Amino acid sequence: MRSLIHFSDRVCGVSSAVEHLAYTEGVTGSNPVLRTIPPMWSLVRKKRRVLVLDDDPAMQRIVRLLLKRAGFRVDVVDRGNAAIDAIQERSYDAMLLDLMMPVEGGMTVIKHLRAHRPELLRRVILLTATPDSVLKTIAGDVSSIIKKPFVADELIAAVERVA
Repeated sequence: MRSLIHFSDRVCGVSSAVEHLAYTEGVTGSNPVLRTIPPMWSLVRKKRRVLVLDDDPAMQRIVRLLLKRAGFRVDVVDRGNAAIDAIQERSYDAMLLDLMMPVEGGMTVIKHLRAHRPELLRRVILLTATPDSVLKTIAGDVSSIIKKPFVADELIAAVERVA
């Protein structure tokens, strides 16, 4: 693995760091001592985690692909109880829930969050084809609603806002 050194807001390799020191710090010789090395953890950015609840395998694949390309970790489940289990095991920066599912859909998760973890409702995005009349009853509880079919940029922007 190649070592990285920070100089102001750019990252450069060791060889360019040595050249930089020679010009700016007056350090010379074949083995100059570097004066500032950032901790390794500062170079690694933690990926935000998103939970996707949808029963359609094609929708699961496309949402997972879009969010992974946008830099998110994505966990996908196909039942509401599996989503509740995942929420209890991990912390999610955003949750995409489908309401129109044959059994244990997004409403199961929303009811659970209302009863046990209401602070997490602000991380919920509904990704659904549910009629507007039904959505009015829960629109105030969740962060946002994305109607299917959706525009990829709108989905990613909504997840970015929540996460």
